[in-house]
Amino acid sequence: MLRKTGYSKEEMHGVLKHECNLKTKVLETKKGICEVGFVRSTAELETGEFEDYLRRCREWSAITIGVYIPLPNECLGEGFDFNL
Repeated sequence: MLRKTGYSKEEMHGVLKHECNLKTKVLETKKGICEVGFVRSTAELETGEFEDYLRRCREWSAITIGVYIPLPNECLGEGFDFNL
């Protein structure tokens, strides 16, 4: 993903957190109702939440930048092209 985007590890981590871990809250204010977005730290996610985050990262990567990220136990065979 870094080669494809040109981002550093820290920049890519920030992009993935924003694209795949953005939560919204609805707040009632004096001016009415507004929606606020926030990003949770991945370090604070529970195991199931982190697995969901990783799934969303894999989907985002494949759809948005055309890079397939296999599951840790996935055997792809020799010569598999990760850039779809």
